[in-house]
Amino acid sequence: MDRCPNCRARLDGAETCRRCGMELGLLRATERAADAWLRRAIAHLTRDEFECARQALHRALALRRDPLAESLRGLLHRTSSAVFEPLTASATAAASPDDGAEPETETLADHVARIPGRGLRAFYSRLFHRR
Repeated sequence: MDRCPNCRARLDGAETCRRCGMELGLLRATERAADAWLRRAIAHLTRDEFECARQALHRALALRRDPLAESLRGLLHRTSSAVFEPLTASATAAASPDDGAEPETETLADHVARIPGRGLRAFYSRLFHRR
């Protein structure tokens, strides 16, 4: 937070605004909590824990709207759609083979391995481990 949300004065790191006297400690704590939830979400994404990542992003966005968190939520939504829709289509095809041959079944792990954007692990290390 660079400016006071009440009077828009530049902040110098103090716990109260120098101009209006507004207490800023809780606001800064909320920002830190939102950052922590965003880091957890990215960590969950790097381990392919999509549901945990979705929950962590939801909590981060409940505390503070952040463009990175919103982008990751969109990526997660598109990724989960890409994973589960084709699986249902292949499961339907597997249930009723037309030529009588053994259908080739595809597992969720096979689908997840093909999802683009596996560079999240590198992205995570660049963001949070080089400090």
